[in-house]
Amino acid sequence: MAGMLYKDFLLTRKDLAAYALLLLAMGVVVGQGAVGATLLLGLMALYCSGVASALFTYDAKVHWPPYGACTPGGRARLVGGRYLYALVVLAGGVLAVGGMLLALSAMGRLSMELADALRALAACAAAALAINAFLLPALFLLGDWGRVLFVLVVVVLFVLLLVSLFAEERLGGVFRLLPVALLLLLAAGLFALSWRLTLRLYRHKEL
Repeated sequence: MAGMLYKDFLLTRKDLAAYALLLLAMGVVVGQGAVGATLLLGLMALYCSGVASALFTYDAKVHWPPYGACTPGGRARLVGGRYLYALVVLAGGVLAVGGMLLALSAMGRLSMELADALRALAACAAAALAINAFLLPALFLLGDWGRVLFVLVVVVLFVLLLVSLFAEERLGGVFRLLPVALLLLLAAGLFALSWRLTLRLYRHKEL
């Protein structure tokens, strides 16, 4: 499994560096008061939803799935490695943006209450988990059609996420009404179910 994670990291290291720089630049813009923290949170969710999915394009170019299926771990390692990498990327994004929020709050540059910002960050993490839970099976099982679905779903969910985050910042305390811990648990359960279902179906797919 470590080998699969390292392979995926090597393929996406430039993307990760670019996303990190963009998030850092957005954090600076938020600190200057030009935009609210909502855009930073939304971009984090979008980037973390897309990194693992982008790997399917790289794999298709070199016809990796048939070769990967012949490795000792077989198809289970292909599926597990991709899902686990999505989790690692999301954890890194949440920690990075959470650190930015704490720093901005300490400097008095955060446009919303820190507690509300952290709740919104948790909701964004749940949204990213849910997006991956739907998109990874589509990409594993549908190929090019899965990529079309990926674009459509990400655009729709990203717009909905920004609307909810805008409401949180403007109206205040929207996410206090939502059990964010429950959202995280539901998203995690959906992600685990997606992992299990994809593994079962992918074992019978012709590569």
